[in-house]
Amino acid sequence: MTGNDRLRDELTRRELKPADLAKRLGMRRSTVLDVLRGHQDVRLRDVANIAKALGFKADLVLESTSLLDVVARPQLPRKARRAQVQWI
Repeated sequence: MTGNDRLRDELTRRELKPADLAKRLGMRRSTVLDVLRGHQDVRLRDVANIAKALGFKADLVLESTSLLDVVARPQLPRKARRAQVQWI
């Protein structure tokens, strides 16, 4: 189950529509729908705001990688370096 699925399930459990979440967040409904479909990049600030709107606390966990992993990976252009957010 993906994070987007979990978020969708949480909205269903609370009987909320994407438009309801969008209103709480001050976002467009289409943006929330894109997030739920996995078509929208989500900033950490947005994750925190979504969590807060649903009454959750958002924590950030950074995981260390080995030096070998870092050296073996090709360097990505700055725009391509984005944090991957996983809803758990």
